[in-house]
Amino acid sequence: MEPTVMTRPLPEAPAPPPRPAGRRPTIVILAIALALALVALLLGGWAYLRRGDEIRSLRARLDRIERVGTARGAALGELRGNLRAARARIDRLEDRLADEIGRRQAAESSLVGVAGPPLPDGRHFGYVRYLDLGGEIPRMLFDAAEWYVGDEADREAIEDGVIGPGERVENDIYIRNENALLRSIEVAGDARVLVVFLGRDPSQPTEIGLQRFARLIQDPSSRFAYARFLPFWATIEGGAVVEIEEQYVP
Repeated sequence: MEPTVMTRPLPEAPAPPPRPAGRRPTIVILAIALALALVALLLGGWAYLRRGDEIRSLRARLDRIERVGTARGAALGELRGNLRAARARIDRLEDRLADEIGRRQAAESSLVGVAGPPLPDGRHFGYVRYLDLGGEIPRMLFDAAEWYVGDEADREAIEDGVIGPGERVENDIYIRNENALLRSIEVAGDARVLVVFLGRDPSQPTEIGLQRFARLIQDPSSRFAYARFLPFWATIEGGAVVEIEEQYVP
């Protein structure tokens, strides 16, 4: 007979404690909040970096503006210095102009007593004493004279008592200049000037410009300064000299 085994029923395992209601949604919310905070932090850092770039860019622009302002200030100072120098030069030029005007007026006043009557249109013989090209209208001072050749030269010289009857003038030429009256005559801007240079054919005079002729007449240091003592023929048309031609004298 088999022995009877008595068995005791095992106690039941205790039931797990109940899970608090709503715990999982809370974790999810915390995770989302953490993610949002992280995103906000990242965005804030990016914005900070961007603002930093903007600040650095603004500082660079300010530095450039400051450099440009410094350069412009230096340029402005130089410009002001140049303006002061220009004003001083203008003042000196005005003083010189006033002096020149005074000299011209004095010269014109002194010429009133020796001014001769105007010359009519035509070809006139005489001496070019002065040529002024600096005014609005070029003018020359002309000392009119009389030119005679051949028998007429002898006759006029005898009449003036320069030679006796039966005598002959030198080179068959006689020039009569009874007075020192000067005529102020307008000169055309395109007037022709014909001169005879030494050693060249006097029948083929050389044409030169008015400016060069004025220098020959007025420059005392020029080797042609004697030109004011040479005779010329002045052709006048419409009250103005249109041609000045040297009269060759052997």
